[in-house]
Amino acid sequence: MIGCTACADLDLNPPADASSETWFSNIEEFEFAANDLYRLDLWYWECNRAWHTDRWTDDWEQQGHGYEWSTGALMSTTGYVKTMWLNTYKAITRCNAIIANVEKQRGKLSEKQLDRFEGEARMFRACFYSYLTFLYGDIPYYTDYITIDQAYAMGREKQSEVIKNIYKDFDKAAELLPETSSGNVRVKKATAFAFKARTASWMLDYPVAAQAAKACMELGTYKLDPNFEKMFYIDTYASDEFVFMIPRSRELHNDLITMSSFLPRNNSGKSLAVPSLELFCAFLCSDGEPIDKSPLFDRQNPFRNRDPRLGYTTVEFGTEFLGFEWDPSKNKVLNVNTGKQASKQ
Repeated sequence: MIGCTACADLDLNPPADASSETWFSNIEEFEFAANDLYRLDLWYWECNRAWHTDRWTDDWEQQGHGYEWSTGALMSTTGYVKTMWLNTYKAITRCNAIIANVEKQRGKLSEKQLDRFEGEARMFRACFYSYLTFLYGDIPYYTDYITIDQAYAMGREKQSEVIKNIYKDFDKAAELLPETSSGNVRVKKATAFAFKARTASWMLDYPVAAQAAKACMELGTYKLDPNFEKMFYIDTYASDEFVFMIPRSRELHNDLITMSSFLPRNNSGKSLAVPSLELFCAFLCSDGEPIDKSPLFDRQNPFRNRDPRLGYTTVEFGTEFLGFEWDPSKNKVLNVNTGKQASKQ
């Protein structure tokens, strides 16, 4: 056995294989790394903020569940709090890796493409840090590679200093990013200004928020989509109204457990999460006045003369929805596929 052992050092980073030592050697590898920043799991806070905070308002009716944030039972060990912390710092580390390696490849690879990769990484790093400092105030802040020992020894940076660095990242991103992007999905110059404006408003820094919002508006990148309904289709990946979005597919995200809460029981759903009366009343009349002030509001036909987005948010009475005629005033509803009446569930 001794005679069969080798004495040569192992090649821990063979040139033919990718590794942390050899990665970022060409544009394709930067592209892979930048694409990974659009991974849904890294935007855990962004997705769950909209999901959880909206269900705590009076916009929808959610039966039979009390949430930790609204009941005062939130802890550091709460599942999505821990996941948000871990995933966000994981995303920041990946942004730092891209930025550091862009600098190493300056003069070797396409400057235009390297600018885009750095711009995306800086904008996303600013976003991720904005979530953390908004939630926790003073936080660990780093922009380079750090070891495990360094991470454990690291203290918290004051929120005021973190915000300054976040603004710098947004500004640098706006400088580097192009004004347009392929397929209208990747972030661009106006995206950086839009996120900076939102972050500044979170911090009650209204002069900065106004300045960033003005810079975004002057680019003319975004505008309201004339087809409100289209924006919610699974195959709508681009719209001039989208400031930032992550495309999803029914095949890759077929969460029937979650969706069942929003479906009527006639469609094998649970009917747990439904639009509330408060949300219904919040839509203005076509003259721009609320329903309690507008002479156009018709109590007998509450969908008439209303903001057209109401009909895409709440099912209009007497219309078909998922194969059944929706009418809350009746005990039975028409199954349009069979032509028979069915019990309303």
